Amino acid sequence: MMESNSKLNFYVDGVAVHWYWDQLVPVSVMDKVHTKYPNLLLINTEASLGDKPWDLIKVQLGSWRRAEKYITDIIENFNHGMVAWLEWNLSLNEQGGPNWKKNYIDAPIIVNAAKDEFYKQPMFYAIGHFSKFIQTGSRVLKVVSRHPTVEVLATLDQDKNHVVVVLFNPSNKNVNITISDQGKRSTPLTLVRRSVVTLMYRA
Repeated sequence: MMESNSKLNFYVDGVAVHWYWDQLVPVSVMDKVHTKYPNLLLINTEASLGDKPWDLIKVQLGSWRRAEKYITDIIENFNHGMVAWLEWNLSLNEQGGPNWKKNYIDAPIIVNAAKDEFYKQPMFYAIGHFSKFIQTGSRVLKVVSRHPTVEVLATLDQDKNHVVVVLFNPSNKNVNITISDQGKRSTPLTLVRRSVVTLMYRA
């Protein structure tokens, strides 16, 4: 639309993206959009798990695999031009609702109303590695990873005081790495298999 009608550029500030078929659409699509429209805000406005017809168990209490999917998606999105990432529902009941369409799904927090308690899922803590440490207005830094399996996101806050580095090792083996900040400082680190680690240090 924006290509065929340049007047739309005045009215469109951003584009909402959902994650549901990411396995079919490469993340490089975001690079193309970001290159063509550098001032356009790209926002992932909806993500959830258990939404597919073959997801017979909608709510999987304690699922680390689902947390890993969130971690990978958030890192990929921000490294390819996204400026925000939103979970569809932060809390749902044990069935994965309520939902008028019975479209039950999983959530970072599951509420057990009968027992008056709630469960923080691995997805909750996965999101926290980003939301708790990366401040609003931060900029994504370019990272060169020499280890093919390690996923990395690095940001600098808007006051240029702190760098946040989120590292995810999805492999089934521990990985030894060294974090080097433009040659100024270096830190050796062991990433335990299938773990996520967040570092924060002064810029």
